Amino acid sequence: MTALPPGPTGSALSQTLRFSSDPYGFLKSAPLEIGDPFTFTMLGEGAMVLFSQHEHIRQIFALPRKNLRSANETVRFLLDERSIVFLEGEEHRHARKVMSTPFSGRTLEGYARSIHAATVHELSGFADDALVPLHTAFQHVTFDALLEAIVGVEEAERFAALRGHLLSYVDGALTPAMFAAAITVGPWLQRHTAKAVAAKSATLRAGGAPSAWGPLGSRTSTLARCAVLLHELVQERRESDAQGASVLDRFLQRPGPDGSPVADHDIVQELLTLFVAGHDTTSIGLTWAMVALLDHPEVVARIREEVAPFMGTGPDFAGLARCAYLDAVISESLRFYPPSPLVPRRAEVDVTIGGVQLPAGTRFGPNIIGAHFSEAAWGDPHVFRPERFLDEHPSSAFVPFGGGHRKCLGAAFTRFEMRIVLARLLTDFDVTPGPKHSRDASVHGILIGTKKPLKVQVRRRT
Repeated sequence: MTALPPGPTGSALSQTLRFSSDPYGFLKSAPLEIGDPFTFTMLGEGAMVLFSQHEHIRQIFALPRKNLRSANETVRFLLDERSIVFLEGEEHRHARKVMSTPFSGRTLEGYARSIHAATVHELSGFADDALVPLHTAFQHVTFDALLEAIVGVEEAERFAALRGHLLSYVDGALTPAMFAAAITVGPWLQRHTAKAVAAKSATLRAGGAPSAWGPLGSRTSTLARCAVLLHELVQERRESDAQGASVLDRFLQRPGPDGSPVADHDIVQELLTLFVAGHDTTSIGLTWAMVALLDHPEVVARIREEVAPFMGTGPDFAGLARCAYLDAVISESLRFYPPSPLVPRRAEVDVTIGGVQLPAGTRFGPNIIGAHFSEAAWGDPHVFRPERFLDEHPSSAFVPFGGGHRKCLGAAFTRFEMRIVLARLLTDFDVTPGPKHSRDASVHGILIGTKKPLKVQVRRRT
């Protein structure tokens, strides 16, 4: 049997604790201390070979899809087996094609006004010198925009209950505690969740109220309410024969890979996947961007100068889209703080990456934070310097959303939304760090967020 590259000393438990207590620090230092690639053994998941060199990452994303499977075992506690995360072959290709269109091109541009309106609404609640929890504020904005893209604007206004339950579910799922549960009792957690949600969904359809008692009682009750409300929406939209452009409408308009309509259950699972994966990815990305900007007032000043001509009461979104420095700042913040630094794959056949032989069955993937802090690729990786993205850089060394046939569906949506929210916030407010400000990171379920909630003091600019 081919030996895998060396990894950190210590057990899977000790490696997992190092990762969970300082995820960015661990993934930055390991290639330097051990070598690149290295083998990271995570509790509950086993060995995973991680590559940081951008040429090796390019090779990983260029592998034929038939030779790979998803290896995101940690997220199984969070999503159903019919989620796109776990689909393979034609089913995965079909779901991805349906789900990608509402998050790209001209369809994406159509969300600009509603994203801006949601931002203005949220910022209107900021009082001068108040201590504001920014991540929570960003969650509200990004979720409303996502709701429009997934189910359509009328339902975004109508389904206040669905909004509340989904926010509660995502907030409860993407936590350090749920990450710990996923890697220690993941299989049990998955079975228990599926069984409890099925039973509680039946109770809700019969007009009853699901119990919140027992292990994870509140979480499974919330998920059941989300599932039932989404099932009702799918059935209603199917009967109305709607022709909208939302993800839900597109699933109903396009037959599945076998030519038959996509099952209601499968549609609901894909909608839930988008809410879980898309919501906090953007709000965490915005939070990390503000962490960086709080340290760099000169960058904030340059952003304000660039966006000023386009940020009137009714913004010029086309002009804002041409703000190259703002986009460079977003890229640099995503380089420093990628919300999801690991996107593992499983080899279906023997593969070779960078001369390293990986037998069939091996879990492997890019070390995104390692690639983002490679001196060979970036020269001065520990310096926050947005200007680097105004010049040429190795594209395969910048992979905050993964790559290949499983690249994050919401990559363009996240950047698009970050541009509008940051431009409005920085135009309207001076923002300074609150007490006990920290840049430390921790694992939030399947993402990497700030260890302490980011709280800032705000004052409206005149």
